[in-house]
Amino acid sequence: MDDRLRQALARAEEVARELADPATTRNPAKLKQLGREHAQLDDIRQTHQRIERLEAELGQAQEVLADKDPELSQLARADVDRLRPEIDRLEAELAELLTPSDPFDDRDAIVEIRAGTGGDEAALFAADLFRMYTRFSERRGWKVDILSLSEGTLGGLKEAVFAARGPKAYGTLRYESGVHRVQRVPVTEQQGRIHTSAATVAVLPEAEEVDVKIEDKDIRIDVFRSGGPGGQSVNTTDSAVRITHIPTGLEVKCQDQKSQLQNKIKAMEILRSRILDRRVAEQEAERSRERRAQVGTGDRSQKVRTYNFPQNRVTDHRIHFTTHSVDQVLDGKLDDLIGGGQETTAAVWAAVSGMTVGEAWLRRDEPKSAELLARYDGAVAQLERGVPFAYAVGSVGFRTLNLKIDRRALIPRPETEGLVDLVLTRCSTGLVADVGTGCGCMALAFAVEGQFDKVVAIERSAVAAALARENVKRVAPGTLVEIREGKLLAPLVDTGERYQAIVSNPPYLTAAEYAALDPSVAQFEPREALVSGSDGLDATRSLFAGAAAVLEPGGLLAVEIDERRADAIRLLGREYGWDVAIHADLFGRPRYALATPGHGPGAHTSEE
Repeated sequence: MDDRLRQALARAEEVARELADPATTRNPAKLKQLGREHAQLDDIRQTHQRIERLEAELGQAQEVLADKDPELSQLARADVDRLRPEIDRLEAELAELLTPSDPFDDRDAIVEIRAGTGGDEAALFAADLFRMYTRFSERRGWKVDILSLSEGTLGGLKEAVFAARGPKAYGTLRYESGVHRVQRVPVTEQQGRIHTSAATVAVLPEAEEVDVKIEDKDIRIDVFRSGGPGGQSVNTTDSAVRITHIPTGLEVKCQDQKSQLQNKIKAMEILRSRILDRRVAEQEAERSRERRAQVGTGDRSQKVRTYNFPQNRVTDHRIHFTTHSVDQVLDGKLDDLIGGGQETTAAVWAAVSGMTVGEAWLRRDEPKSAELLARYDGAVAQLERGVPFAYAVGSVGFRTLNLKIDRRALIPRPETEGLVDLVLTRCSTGLVADVGTGCGCMALAFAVEGQFDKVVAIERSAVAAALARENVKRVAPGTLVEIREGKLLAPLVDTGERYQAIVSNPPYLTAAEYAALDPSVAQFEPREALVSGSDGLDATRSLFAGAAAVLEPGGLLAVEIDERRADAIRLLGREYGWDVAIHADLFGRPRYALATPGHGPGAHTSEE
């Protein structure tokens, strides 16, 4: 990537010099091309500068981490935790910007919508799609130029052709090409039956004259009287134009403009784009024979989306994404479907291949092994069934680690990373125990980031303990991580060991709260890792009751808690003789209880 970055920065300077050359202003085509290139290169330059600035801040924060002043060290750690994800995000963004892009991505787009099977209902659906895409274009600040409309009955459209003119219009809309299905009760249906109708969408890059040169001898132009609703120029003059491109057989009609000349200009614009699109499709077909795997080609034969009105559901069949907001989607709110599609695909490839998202995007056109393709297909199939992303791809990120995860253990949450932070700012030597380790995420984070003599991970589930051992082998930390099976503190008792910290993310829900969980959690994640007695506090109560016996003097008990039970945790801590401090997460919610042994019942509690 470094070589591509150097080349891009050098080219940015060269383009700036060319734009300043008076000769460029006298060449509109060259000025337009250089303007597009300058916008792309300037994005690269600005992103690179932001990364350099943040890396300098990160270097300073890492130096302060070694400071003996605990307050300064804590502030520095907060800066490190803030800067690392932002740098990773910008590096992925830079990798995408440096990826050789399709030369047509920056072009304006010609969008053609045609009613398919379904008669009048298909025409009505084509009108809905026309409104959806024009609304989406307007939200993006693009100009919409209607090139051709062929009206059907009941207010529907047999065909609609329009140009979306704006930054990256074609690059944004190109994967909308294909068959769109609608399932609903048509207005013409008397018995309330649900019908399935379809419309096709074709998105073409707007061709410029330098892309496609059409010889006069290669076209046949016919004129005729335009039809449709009445008006001064309709059914009275031969203003409509039909242009046939003889070598390809492509035919374009245009009758929406008032004059024959205007219709001819519009028809030629559409014809050039269709010829260019055919050439691009032929090149894509040739390339697809040479490389095995493609994330997507935009083939118009593929089923793109189903709009199910009775279920208020829109499903994108290519990225296996479903949203329950038909009205919003048809009102042009397509960002989740259009923007999220490529991101989801890249994220799945990255997860199954062990790369970053940026690397996966850069290498998306490389041939894939049969094994990798099978893993990708398996992950996509699971996502389509509603399986959580981490379970579907079999891995999860936790702080600096990439861990194996499956349904044997709970998926680690971002909030749990905050608990690790709080513990590391207070102690990082001696022995530490992670009680209820699950996949081993906190234990391994302590082993990698702290300077503990040993980390002990406790897990009562034999299958979850097996997963934690697999992750220990996967990470191979320099510090010993010992996995012990047993319930809560039992494996720590009678060993003669004393711990600087006992850390736990225990179950803290009631059975009723578990029943009300999102199905993606309740259906797939282990119940025993979530539910803890009638008040949700059984596990936390056991920790308060027994942890002091295995802690070093002045040792720390750190517990992740349900924000709704912060007051109950304070009272519970006092009942068992602990000094309890409640800490908030990044969103200001009370999520962590840090406790040290006090002087018997009624010990002090505080909030930070």
